[in-house]
Amino acid sequence: MLTLRINFFLIAFVFGCGLTHALADLSSACPIPLEKGTQWTYKGQVEWTLVGSAKVKSRNIRWVTEVVDTVIGTDAHAAIIRGFPDELAWYEPDRLPGFCVVFSVSNRVYRIGAENEKEARDFAQNVVGNPNHFSSSAIELLIFPLAEGAKWGGDTNRDDNYYCWHVEQKRIEKISVKGFSPAQSNDVFTVAFHTMPDHQMMDIAPGLGITRYVYVHHGTVASADMRLVSFKRPTETAINSATAHPH
Repeated sequence: MLTLRINFFLIAFVFGCGLTHALADLSSACPIPLEKGTQWTYKGQVEWTLVGSAKVKSRNIRWVTEVVDTVIGTDAHAAIIRGFPDELAWYEPDRLPGFCVVFSVSNRVYRIGAENEKEARDFAQNVVGNPNHFSSSAIELLIFPLAEGAKWGGDTNRDDNYYCWHVEQKRIEKISVKGFSPAQSNDVFTVAFHTMPDHQMMDIAPGLGITRYVYVHHGTVASADMRLVSFKRPTETAINSATAHPH
């Protein structure tokens, strides 16, 4: 399970567009808006196997992902996130959302897990203060701009596209999500990480974020299939109150 979670959190997200003029170029290129106060609500089905048995249970759940805070520097932007969708890869009953930090340096996005909110805040401050020397436990999550066929975060030399993130498809579709009213159809990218024991997939719509998250284990039953149903963008006042790192 640890290997799986490490592989996944190479998962997909990014950074707030429009937080400051200094970050305008960086944030406008990020496919997922992560301003402080941004929320995504997902609904879907999860499956898990009861410990010590072969009995499989399933449940329809609602899951909220939220940007709790942001830390902004000259060369990096970090978001403290509660309930990142990949936490559902090995769902257990009554699981509460945890914390992580997603941070962007140049055109690369990384994720680092945290035991609690305080640890996440410390990670965020440290990485923004020294973006060229962050923890080796941080995992590459995304390279942008997204493009069909792109690979990162693993063995990118394999011909079968296993053991790395791979943009499998780009398509254009009209997205119907509460709180999101695009003027036209959106680009949607399907990004997947396949291994022999499992696979995971995300649909990403630039400007909206992860619209679907799927995880399937190929042995002991463990799965999640979650779709975005509601999106909440913070007010301008909330955006302007984002934590600014002294630089």
